[in-house]
Amino acid sequence: MEKDFYCDIILKDKVEIKKIIETENILAYYHTNPSWPLHIVVITKEHFESLIDIPSNSKLLAEMFEVLNKIITKTTEKHGGCRLTTNFGNLQETKHLHWHIYIGDM
Repeated sequence: MEKDFYCDIILKDKVEIKKIIETENILAYYHTNPSWPLHIVVITKEHFESLIDIPSNSKLLAEMFEVLNKIITKTTEKHGGCRLTTNFGNLQETKHLHWHIYIGDM
């Protein structure tokens, strides 16, 4: 398996992060090198390359979307809106399922 920033660095506490929400299976934190004025990353603690690698009936999906919903709701209330993105295949720089919640243009 190729190098995985989230498994190798973030989940092993090799850099300091500011956590927003942490559950048994999901971690949300402020990006360590933000590209936008508000930039949050949400990851699975277990390694999955992308969203299509998780069975559609998985309890993990429900937990992930619950965390995303909480952050998006608070962000929208405070800032009037936000963007949510994830990538797949060749567009995915780090092959670990992660979401970006941010404010600003792509």
